[in-house]
Amino acid sequence: MYALYYNPGSASFAVHWMLNELQAPHRLIRVDFEAKQQKSAEYLQLNPSGKVPTLIVDGVRAASRMRGAAVVAVRTVPTALADAGDRIG
Repeated sequence: MYALYYNPGSASFAVHWMLNELQAPHRLIRVDFEAKQQKSAEYLQLNPSGKVPTLIVDGVRAASRMRGAAVVAVRTVPTALADAGDRIG
């Protein structure tokens, strides 16, 4: 399961798009920039640099920014392709 910590003004679009495109099960958690949530102790445990987005995979921080999209693709594409083959064939 993926969890994407995002803010609409951050670089999270590519990771969010990849999750949706590959129909990967995920949940979105909005980080409130106005409340400086990205600097909270709780968020800094997830991403010590305080950067947004942050992608969590099975409870572990996998990546931020574009690396997140790559992580989703590498972990999901083989399954997604197999599922597509089942639907086509």
